[in-house]
This record gives sequence, structure tokens and C-alpha cells, in this order.
Amino acid sequence: MSSAPSLRVEEVSRSFGSLQALQGINLLVEPGERRAIIGPNGAGKTTLFHIISGTTPPSTGRVHLFGRDITHVPAHRRSLLGMSRTYQVTNLFPNLSVLDNVLLGIQAHRPMKLAMHRPRTSYRSLYSKADELLETWGLSEARDSIVRNLSYGEQRQVEILLALAGDPKVLLLDEPTAGLSTAETQTVSHLIRNLPADMSILLIEHDMDVVFDLVDNITVLHMGQFLAEGTPREIQADQSVTDIYLGTAGEELFT
Repeated sequence: MSSAPSLRVEEVSRSFGSLQALQGINLLVEPGERRAIIGPNGAGKTTLFHIISGTTPPSTGRVHLFGRDITHVPAHRRSLLGMSRTYQVTNLFPNLSVLDNVLLGIQAHRPMKLAMHRPRTSYRSLYSKADELLETWGLSEARDSIVRNLSYGEQRQVEILLALAGDPKVLLLDEPTAGLSTAETQTVSHLIRNLPADMSILLIEHDMDVVFDLVDNITVLHMGQFLAEGTPREIQADQSVTDIYLGTAGEELFT
């Protein structure tokens, strides 16, 4: 018998007063799949992320994680069940070092997170895990740097590192390359490309070069509704998507 999908969104809608932000959205992400959600500003992408991650409840519909209904499970519990996310704006501790940020991210997923009677330095496993993450993702040299002194691109890398601290099986990335230079975008894309093959990744991204390079499948939203779904080539060839979102730049990507 086949295993349950990593993530299933069923007929999700969300209203804010008279504004219908999402209408009957269905989404399926398989284990190890890389999927992007794209669409013009106001399409409902971030609202959908908020619903999936648990920071905003749906008006109607259900969300399932590994076959379990998590529609009413709070965000912090979802992270313990194997889901993690980043945000459009970096969500770090700017006055702490990179190491301390990563340590806090790891500690949040360990039983000692509420321990008050022992100093954190006594938990060597925390430091071993932090050093492993920093080494694996090429941030060892920034270990002792204060986060506010890092470039924006480096801060985005640290944020992704924090999202990985709990060894998630489903990772939501909200515009991971927004505001980055070309070189920084390449670095972050390389980091994402080399994430574990069994990790499901759902990302919102406006840079179509990044999207077509990183993902297996794409879901397109428009005005809160489902517009199209398919592989990068199928989406690039979809005339409705080209007309509404991709335009000439999209037509040139595979030529």
C-alpha cells in the first residue's frame, strides 16, 4: 500500500470580511517532491502558506500532514510533527550570533527546551548539531558573527538553517531569494537544491529562473483561485499562465 502524501490541502477557502482571499484550493505534495506556488501579487500564496503552517485558520477546508488532519493543530505543534517554514521577512535574533540563533532553533525541538536548572552549555548534543549544520551548509566561518552584521543574503541562509534545525520532513520557503543579489540568489538556490532528497519542499518564489531550476511541479494561483498545475515545461507552455503571469519572460525561459 502506498504511503500517505506529505501534505494535502482539501478545498481550502479563506475570507477576510468581504474579501475572498482563497477559494476552494486543493494541493498535494508527495514525499521528496519540490513544488512551487506562483502567481501575481494578491493571488493568495502567502495566505495559503499561513493556513498550511497554522498561523491562520481556514474558513473552510482541511489540511493533512502525513495523512493526519492538522486543520486545528497550532503552529508550534505542526513544527514538532515535521513541518517547518521561513517567512518573506527574515525572522532572526539580530543581536545574537549565528551560532546562538542556530542553537535556539535546535533547542526548540528538544526536550530540554523548558529546562531551567541546567545551563545550555551543558548540553553538548546541541553544539554538535549546530556545528554539523553550520559545516554542512557552509556557514562555519560566520559562526560567531552577530546576525545584524551579516548581509541580507547571509541572513536568509541562516533563516533556512533555523528551519532545518528540527530535521523537518516538510519545508515551506516563502520567497527565499527575495531582495537578493544574483550571487546571493545562486548561493541560496544551491543550498535549497542540496537539501535532503526525502524532504518535501513547498516554496513561493517570484524569480522564475529559480522556480524552473529547483522544482518538480508548479501550482499557479490567480485571484485566490487555482489556475493551473504541472511540470515547469507544462506551466511554461500553458497559454493562460503566460497571459496572466509569465508574459514574454516566461516564453523565453526554455528557448
